[in-house]
This record gives sequence, C-alpha cells and structure tokens, in this order.
Amino acid sequence: MICLSREACWLLTKKEKFDIVIIDCPPRVTTGVIQALCAATHIIIPTILDRPSAEAVVSFCDELETLKKNDICPKLTYVGIVGTMVSPNAISPAERGAKDVIRTVLKDKGISIGLLDDEHFVRKSTAFTNNADEGIAYLVMGNARRQTEIKETVGSLAEYVASQ
Repeated sequence: MICLSREACWLLTKKEKFDIVIIDCPPRVTTGVIQALCAATHIIIPTILDRPSAEAVVSFCDELETLKKNDICPKLTYVGIVGTMVSPNAISPAERGAKDVIRTVLKDKGISIGLLDDEHFVRKSTAFTNNADEGIAYLVMGNARRQTEIKETVGSLAEYVASQ
C-alpha cells in the first residue's frame, strides 16, 4: 500500500482537468518522489553532462526500473534524458564522454531510455542563470541573441515533451 500526500491525492483526482502537469523532483527516490512518480505518466531526466551526473542518471534509472517492475508506477514512460548547462557553442569532449557512458550503461542494463537530440539540450548561459532570481528564467529573460537562443531551445524541448 502506498500512502500519497494530500497534494498527490488531489493531483490524481484532478488530473483529467489538465493537459499537462509538470512535477519537478530531485533525482533521488524519496517518499515525495515516489508519490510524484505514481501520479506521473511520463518522465524526463535533466542532467549535467559530466561523469558523476552520468553515473547518478544510471543509478536513478535503475531505481525507476525497480519501481516499475514492482508495480509501484507501472504506467511511467520514459521521454528521455536531456543535457542541461551544456557548453554554449558545441558539446565538449567531456560531455561527449558522459553521453557515451549514459548510452552504453543503460543499453547494457536493458533500460529503454535514450538521450534526447543535442538540439534539445539547454546550453549554459549567464543570462539564464541571472534571470533565475526573478522567477521562472525562461519567462522573464529578455530578447538578446543568447537569451533568444535559450528561449528557442526550451520551447523546442517543451514541444518535444508535449508530443510524447
């Protein structure tokens, strides 16, 4: 038996009134995260593309697979893994290495989640970081070239997620 928080129970009873509900959770399996996963149908995993984060993604996916196999969240579908805070101009060799680790280890474990295309990766940007203090950075950013690029990337990612 799973006891859901009042908020998770409300979401489960009201979800037919929403097209999409996004729940932002930390990448560790706590009671709150399990409740969110029970209420969810899809999951996207954002990650920094470095070796420790790549290993954490693999561990998190292992935990998700255990939850799915034990019918705790059997309807959960992977949307994919998206790189965040990625080098601004091109994927660096270290980031490429982290992508390879994620792909190889998940494939070897038989976990069917893949990395999204690089075009959906959110690039590192001081404009994005600086605007975070003002609320949802995507909504309050200006229209300078770098800010517009970030907005377009986030918009493209949102469209991809919505299509799933």
